[in-house]
Amino acid sequence: MNDRFGLLPEPLAAASERGIVYMSANAYGHCGPWKDRPGFDQNAQVASGFAIAEGQDGTPKFSPVFYLADLITGHFAAAGMMAALYRRAVEGGSYQVKLSLARSAMWVQELGLLDVGEQGELPEVDSYPARTVSIDTTYGAVSFLAPPLAFTDLILPSAERVVPYGADAASWPSGHP
Repeated sequence: MNDRFGLLPEPLAAASERGIVYMSANAYGHCGPWKDRPGFDQNAQVASGFAIAEGQDGTPKFSPVFYLADLITGHFAAAGMMAALYRRAVEGGSYQVKLSLARSAMWVQELGLLDVGEQGELPEVDSYPARTVSIDTTYGAVSFLAPPLAFTDLILPSAERVVPYGADAASWPSGHP
């Protein structure tokens, strides 16, 4: 897709006097027969062998956090970009940070599995009650998860008002010039 728009790292780096930091992520890696194959987190868990290892009993099973590779790859992307930006600031040049969902799932496997038998009496399902919030809307009652955190001086966005698109008069919000 990036080559379709001329957004490849080499020409972009060549056009920059300061150098660039370019991050690319895909499902299965940047070389090999699957490099251009689309995929998402659960595909990567299966293709990397994570799902079969997580199943432990021979039945494939996704990670308990479900979006394992997406989350880990996002953290690796942030760390890789920070390292590359630092290196560019100190040494100059251009850098490419390459990530793949499958490789992230493989990294988690390299950490090793916990022996489920040694974990004691664990419930089969998560029975901790979710904190929810309910509001009355034009569509009826809507319930959703409550924010997990509260801050003294930070107002989090809220969904206290759910209305059909186009139901409000065209006007600027209060405080807008």
